[in-house]
This record gives sequence, structure tokens and C-alpha cells, in this order.
Amino acid sequence: MKTRAGAVLALAAVPLVPPPARPQGSRWERQIQEYLQRTTAALSRQGLQRTGTPKVGLLLVDQSEWFTITMHAGTAYTLVAVCDNDCTGLDLVLYDTGRNELDANRATPVPMIKVTPRETGPHRVKVTLTGCSLSPCWYGIGAYRGIIPRPP
Repeated sequence: MKTRAGAVLALAAVPLVPPPARPQGSRWERQIQEYLQRTTAALSRQGLQRTGTPKVGLLLVDQSEWFTITMHAGTAYTLVAVCDNDCTGLDLVLYDTGRNELDANRATPVPMIKVTPRETGPHRVKVTLTGCSLSPCWYGIGAYRGIIPRPP
């Protein structure tokens, strides 16, 4: 009985993540983690602070994923998406608490959204893979407090 209970607890601790669709999945995922780390370092030097855990995933062309991020009214945010080397386009769309499109950056390899929401609460983010030379492609999205200053 102890062994069975221990096995159940051990399995409960294992995250349920689907295996990568291609054998190099872990290599591409590491690439995304590296891109997100570089992005965080660059934005930190400009005074932005990462908020929350970056969203990392795998998409086929024309496939989308949704997730939520809690934003606070009057606080400036920058959302940055990165994609692996096979990626040629991502759409990033942010919706407010009323499910209205707040901002979007479409069909670019590195989309960025800069916003200061009027309402506090869960905002929805939609990411769509629009182009990938070797599908599927890995992507990552980081959220940062602050807006990148404009060059003088």
C-alpha cells in the first residue's frame, strides 16, 4: 500500500506536458529560454521588470494558444514574444477584461505590445503562429512592467 501511494504521489508531481513533436524539441525549447533570458536582460537594463513566469509553447502554423495575465490599471506593461529559428511570423493580441482587443502586433518574428491598461484584472493574450519553415515552432512570451523608452 505504501508503494502504491508513493507512486501516485510521484506521478502527481510530474507535469503533464506533451512530448515535443520533433526529436529536437528540447533543443528548440532551450533556444526559446535563451532568447527570453536575453530579452529579460536587455529590458532590465532599460528599467523594465519581468512579471510572472514566461509562457513557452509549441504551435503548428495557423494554430493559436490563449492565456491570461493579471494587469493593474495605470501600470505600464510590455509584452514580448520570441520564436525559434524556424519561425517566420507570430501574431500577438491582447484583450482587456471586457474581451475587447486592446492592442496587437501581427505577423512579425518578434512581436511586442506596449500598453497601460485602464482596468485591473485578468487580460487575455492570444498568440498565433503565422509562419514556420519547419513546423511546429516553439515560442515564448515574457511580460514586463514598464514601457521601453523611445530613443531621443
